[in-house]
Amino acid sequence: MGNHDPLLNVKNFFDLSKVPFSDLFEGIDYVWEVLEKRDTYIRDRIISNTARMKKKGFYTEGDVYVGKKTVIEPGAYIKGPTIIGDHCEIRQGAYIRGNVIIGHNSVIGHGTEVIRSIILNSVRADHFAYIGDSVLGNHCHLGAGVILANVKMRTKTSSVRIRINGKPYDTGMRKVGGILGDNTEIGCNGLVNPGTVLGKGVTVYPGNIVHGYYPSGTAITVSSRDERAFPFVHQETQTPIIERIMCPNCGEEIASMGRVQELIAYCKEFFGQCSCGQKYHIALSLSGGAILSFPDRHIETYLQVLEKKPSALRSRPH
Repeated sequence: MGNHDPLLNVKNFFDLSKVPFSDLFEGIDYVWEVLEKRDTYIRDRIISNTARMKKKGFYTEGDVYVGKKTVIEPGAYIKGPTIIGDHCEIRQGAYIRGNVIIGHNSVIGHGTEVIRSIILNSVRADHFAYIGDSVLGNHCHLGAGVILANVKMRTKTSSVRIRINGKPYDTGMRKVGGILGDNTEIGCNGLVNPGTVLGKGVTVYPGNIVHGYYPSGTAITVSSRDERAFPFVHQETQTPIIERIMCPNCGEEIASMGRVQELIAYCKEFFGQCSCGQKYHIALSLSGGAILSFPDRHIETYLQVLEKKPSALRSRPH
């Protein structure tokens, strides 16, 4: 893959201090490489304990470990090898298909299917989700009907490639789902395309289709929505600062936060086009930050900045 990009370090996506399998992430250069270690790690450490459990209507197949005070409801089906942490809920109708490792305090809900994935602590996938070949950070939340797709269309042999900052990365794997940083949330019926990488605290509003790379703190919603419906953008603690803005089509950097702050200070807007041809627009947001929009994709990214300019906002023409 060439020289390692520190932007893609595991530490930029996950806090591993309380993760029971933190050693799984050791020696990883690119965050998605943990998926290549997953199967061997699980098989080397699993100690099946379900044979000794009093099963009440749920089913297991192969080697399955279930942690302390984890509740498995009737109708759940778990294939091994699978490791499930403490204080989890595996609800009625959940289907865990093997090569899965789940941390503590997580919920796999009704109609949710999980295969070949790594789920950290306090993750919720309560209803009708599909999680394939993915990594979900601490406190991630998937709304009803969310799909983390793991295979590209019209191909049987091609590996999943990810383009970040204009640079292509070949994962070398045919199946790669989503990489979701800590505190990332995807609204109902959201679709995450294969090889999508989302930083910490990314919010994908319901019904959106996302692919490529989105840095920490990004919020993605349909362009026709009114930003006033999303009050979280006013809370700086929940919206980390974004230093670089990437094209969702090719991953190339198209604007710096310094450039966005300059636009805000002068109450101006900017129309631009990436070298790949993707058109974009930067303008003021109602929260005092900025909105980066991609009109043809019906996507808006809400940006929180270090220094707001209240006086400039008050003078904004109507």
